[in-house]
Amino acid sequence: MAPLQTVLITGCSANGIGSALAVALANQGHHVFATARSPSKIPSSLTTLSNVTPLQLDVTSSESVAAAVQAVEQHGTGLDILINNAGSGYTMPLLDVDLTQAQQVYETNIWGPLRLVQALAPLLISRGGRVVNISSVGAVVPTPWIGTSVLSLPVGMQCHINNVIQESTHHQNPP
Repeated sequence: MAPLQTVLITGCSANGIGSALAVALANQGHHVFATARSPSKIPSSLTTLSNVTPLQLDVTSSESVAAAVQAVEQHGTGLDILINNAGSGYTMPLLDVDLTQAQQVYETNIWGPLRLVQALAPLLISRGGRVVNISSVGAVVPTPWIGTSVLSLPVGMQCHINNVIQESTHHQNPP
């Protein structure tokens, strides 16, 4: 049996992938930090579990990320896994895209996960942790009017984030 781990999952609003992952991992005994921009949207099936800590987290806010990091640190169990699940979509022909709205999609889908990885790197590296980025099939199955969303998907980011974690671990523990 694998040892129990501590996991932070973004985007745990009701009826989504994040909340389903959080329930599954919590039911296996892992400690889960279930996050959402609005904690009231985290389902009671999560918030009532003793091994789940609901947190307010807006991945587009450095202050919100810092508060979440502080909560994880204060819990005292470190962090083994970060699951970047929070995401935003925008369906619109590229010629009609509102650039302000498109920038917000990028802020959530690209800079949000990177912001979290940077902030949580010390905790993840110290435990040999992992980063999981949830994305969309839209990156490989083109459909009309999802250009802004597809361009903002963190598909390629996974390789770069894993390299950062591996390089940092290698730097701290040379062969």
